[in-house]
Amino acid sequence: AVVSTQSTGIIVIDFGWAISLVSSDGTPNVPRERNDIIAGNPDAWAPEISETHRSFSGQDHVTFKDIYHSSDMYALGRAFISILSVFGLVEINGSGQLSCPCNLTSVPNLKHAISLIRDLVSPEPSCRMTVEKA
Repeated sequence: AVVSTQSTGIIVIDFGWAISLVSSDGTPNVPRERNDIIAGNPDAWAPEISETHRSFSGQDHVTFKDIYHSSDMYALGRAFISILSVFGLVEINGSGQLSCPCNLTSVPNLKHAISLIRDLVSPEPSCRMTVEKA
C-alpha cells in the first residue's frame, strides 16, 4: 500500500500478504489450490499471476518462485503509476500502454521515471527490471 503524509512524505508499506517462495528447509513452496496463488491487490498483479490463477488446475507443476520471480517489480511499477496519475503525469491508454499527457520537460526527471516504470511493468517477466538492477 502507498500512504502519503505531510510529515513523512510517501511511504510504501507491506501488510504481510507476501507469499514465501521457499520453505524453511529450502524446498520450493507450491500452490495447492487456485486461491493460494493470489495475494494483495488484483490491480497490481503481474500478468503471469492473473494467467496462472485463471488456468491453475491443482495438477500443475508450478512453484511460487515460477509465478512470482518478478511480480514484485511489476506491482511497484503499478504503485508508481497510481501515484503519478493522481497528478496527471502518466496514464494508461486504451491499449494498456503507459503514456505521458504532459510535457516531459516540465517535470524534472519525468522522462527517466517513465522509462523506469515501463521497465517495471513490462508484460514479459524476463524483460522487467530486476530487484538487483533497481
